[in-house]
Amino acid sequence: MWAPWLTKTVGWTICKCMGEQSAAIKLLVKVLTKYKQLCNTLCHKLCHATAWLLDNTFNPPHSLLFFKWYHSSATHHCSDHLPPLCVCSS
Repeated sequence: MWAPWLTKTVGWTICKCMGEQSAAIKLLVKVLTKYKQLCNTLCHKLCHATAWLLDNTFNPPHSLLFFKWYHSSATHHCSDHLPPLCVCSS
């Protein structure tokens, strides 16, 4: 979901547990103007969502389980022309 009102971050992952676990990713339109930046940020946020949905953990946000998915996505990156993933999502 594009979030034009975000001003302090390029995006965030919202994790909920109301009956079923769910996750949503919101991204800032005004800042994510480059393809590589969008891909890097989306991969980063997907690592948070995956740690929540598959490993049932979100706190701390950059835990060992986050890095498990982070390193997996960096190793199996879908596009060879993109830079390595960055832990910071900006």
